This record gives sequence, C-alpha cells and structure tokens, in this order.
Amino acid sequence: MHNKNDQNKKKEKISVCISIIRIFLFYLFQYPKLSKEINPNYLI
Repeated sequence: MHNKNDQNKKKEKISVCISIIRIFLFYLFQYPKLSKEINPNYLI
C-alpha cells in the first residue's frame, strides 16, 4: 500500500515536470514572435 502511494507521488511529480517543461517550451517559441510583433527591429 505504501509503495503504491509512492508511485503515485512520483507520477504526479513527473506530470508536473512535464507540464512545466511544456509551458517553458511554449513561451520559448512564442516569445520571439511576440517580440517581433511588438518591435519589428528585434532580431534573433
């Protein structure tokens, strides 16, 4: 029983990490586009 609970906590941590990474990547790819729209002279 205790072991199963531990596995669930690990899965939760993994899913949280994945969601954070996805959000980070999303912003990483979106930010240059947003910057270009705000400031057309912005170069990568």
